[in-house]
Amino acid sequence: MRYSQLTKKEIVNIDNGEKLGELDQLDMLIDAGTGKILELIFPHGQHISVSKRNYKYIQWNNIRTFGEDMVLISLQANNKDDL
Repeated sequence: MRYSQLTKKEIVNIDNGEKLGELDQLDMLIDAGTGKILELIFPHGQHISVSKRNYKYIQWNNIRTFGEDMVLISLQANNKDDL
């Protein structure tokens, strides 16, 4: 999957059906040694200023599947504060 195909996808927690937002303006944390994606990072909220914007972080191992319109994640085993 290409980076451009990830944007605009809805993120849904399959544990409770909660919609967490869209992967708009997506960024990634990548391990420089292995090249593996560690986290998806995306802005959350309607702040105009980038410096005051809140960000959500989804660890790669929480992602269950990428669909055509959404990304399904599971946070059951993790602390929700990490998201």
